[in-house]
Amino acid sequence: MQIFYLYFLKLQMTQFSLKIFIFAFIFSACSPMSEIQLDPTIDLNGGFEQSKNELPYNWYFYTPKTVKKSEFKIFLDQNIYKEGKQSLHFSVTKCSQTGGHLSPGFSQEFSMEAGKKYTVLFWLKNKGCQISAKLGQISIKTGDYKVIKVDKNNNEWELISLIYQTKKTENPSKLRFEFNVLSKGECWVDGFEIKPL
Repeated sequence: MQIFYLYFLKLQMTQFSLKIFIFAFIFSACSPMSEIQLDPTIDLNGGFEQSKNELPYNWYFYTPKTVKKSEFKIFLDQNIYKEGKQSLHFSVTKCSQTGGHLSPGFSQEFSMEAGKKYTVLFWLKNKGCQISAKLGQISIKTGDYKVIKVDKNNNEWELISLIYQTKKTENPSKLRFEFNVLSKGECWVDGFEIKPL
């Protein structure tokens, strides 16, 4: 009986070790979908003024480390900016037109009040990029977005705005903004704001 118990215990430990190995293997093989530099002492950081390792704090970025089969750079440009001392600069040689975490870009989620209307404003300068910007309401079960696409060259700063009317839902919701570059070219972003109307 004691031999059977020891064999059973060894078998249980082997199965446990196997589960741990499989869990570790799966999660080590997964690459992250975005990178973020967090600093809870900094609020929105819509002018991209505070940063670490060339990434502005408190934004999720789809970077060359996370977006495969693309060639691009994201950096802070202190020569071309609309406000403050720098802007967010995308220089893209090759990328997917899919959008989301599969294309260069950035995103963030914000608290919201159901039934209210919100607006997003940001400044954009564009040289050849096709750009997608979307604002919408997401919950654990649903997502609904308003999308605008910009593909015109503009050597001057242009103010881009998105307005979204939130809805009442059964599940807690957040407001999500996402910006993607969908083709080669260069663009600059600055002065992001989000506010209720």
